[in-house]
Amino acid sequence: ATILAATKQTVDCRRDSLEAEFYSLYGFRLRHRFGISSWQSIPLSLPSHVHSRCTVITGDLKKCFENIPLTGPDGLDLACSTHIAEAFGFRPGKDLYIPIDDSLTICGKAQFAYGTPPTFGRAGRYLCFPLALATSVVVQYSQTTIIGAGQYMLLQLLGIPMGGPPCSLFCDLYLDHYEYGLICRITAACSYHLPRAKYYAALLEHYYRYCDDVFALAPRSLCECLFNPMHPRDPESLTWLYPLLDAAGNTIMSLDQDLPEPNAEGTVEDHFLCMTIALGPTVGTTREVNYRPYNKRHSFTFGYPALTMWYSYTALSIKHSSLVGMLP
Repeated sequence: ATILAATKQTVDCRRDSLEAEFYSLYGFRLRHRFGISSWQSIPLSLPSHVHSRCTVITGDLKKCFENIPLTGPDGLDLACSTHIAEAFGFRPGKDLYIPIDDSLTICGKAQFAYGTPPTFGRAGRYLCFPLALATSVVVQYSQTTIIGAGQYMLLQLLGIPMGGPPCSLFCDLYLDHYEYGLICRITAACSYHLPRAKYYAALLEHYYRYCDDVFALAPRSLCECLFNPMHPRDPESLTWLYPLLDAAGNTIMSLDQDLPEPNAEGTVEDHFLCMTIALGPTVGTTREVNYRPYNKRHSFTFGYPALTMWYSYTALSIKHSSLVGMLP
């Protein structure tokens, strides 16, 4: 878990830099990562309005944990190796160091460095992980889950190792592996079919995933465009996102989607994590975005858009007034 947490943070930094580079080249935004680690990421990034074609889409990637293969062309080992190599590639020449105390217990976050970092606090020593060793440790851990069943000891051959600290990290990096694959295909499409690339970039503009739960403010066509298991998994195709079927046609995962219908006022809403997210009735060509706690007995400790990210789609005047209001 310590290795994966450090490499994920580094990969996120690389994706952010690639996203900024893409925008400077093509003039429109293509998000380069969709996984979130907390519910706060949603209200921090929600736009104030979306196009009238958008609706609220929520879903669950069924069988995601138990059906992911550990090896093979869709294996977890390939996703892990690619993820770790991307992190080390973004920190060339550096190794990963994990601090430990005198009792050989991990006592801090792993960090990339050119040499052994200085000791501080409880950190008296460091474990050094070059690329090959870090990859080997993570892959071996993912493939050595032993389960007790009466007098037998069983080796898990299919599915993400459950119960351990890296469980959710394994799921996140596996799905991110395919999400980034689509991003690369959209980027490549900019050179031969720019309108199509722009369409898919807009489709994913407000798509988020928390572990195996997904949420989007997008047209209903998102589900057909990206989650149809019958679409071929061509290496250049933009019409698939996750490996829903393997080469033999067996199901790896599927999207259990929820597409709520508008109420009498034209508002459509649904629940995601601890929030209820609503799109108001169409006014002109837009719909207003709002959210509130799912549990009516609770309240959030901040108000929208007080903590909206500066590069979100909230109106500049609102962001400016929120920022001024927080200054002493």
